[in-house]
Amino acid sequence: MPAAFISLVFSVFVVIQVLLKIQIGNHPASNTLLISIWAITVGMTFGAYNMRLITMIDTQSINITMFPLLKKEISFADVKDMEVIAYGFVGYGIRYDISTGITYYNARGNMGLQLTLDDDSVIVIGTNDPDGLTAWLTSHGFMLSRQA
Repeated sequence: MPAAFISLVFSVFVVIQVLLKIQIGNHPASNTLLISIWAITVGMTFGAYNMRLITMIDTQSINITMFPLLKKEISFADVKDMEVIAYGFVGYGIRYDISTGITYYNARGNMGLQLTLDDDSVIVIGTNDPDGLTAWLTSHGFMLSRQA
């Protein structure tokens, strides 16, 4: 994990320069800058390590929580089409594909629920259980375009 490595490097720099009072290099960064960069990298590492995608679905809406970044509710009244799909790897987290205009919420894998909203925007929400999701949606009267 690159962020963890960068955090470790800046941790060493902070210890050497701030605590041991040994300047690093010919033009050392100020202690304030060094501590700020260290805090940012540690925060990013912590955020990436603790990122979770939690999806709650009921008969009215889908609630997406991408902890610690986002909470979003999508009403089924605003959805004009949905299907469970397989897609290529897009990475983890929240991704926007500029070429297709699709927003992905993904924590792992390559299966998800693709929603086309009334405004023609498209959202894909990753799932670890595409069969269970399909079964739940169809058992509650939701029509899927096609099934993966």
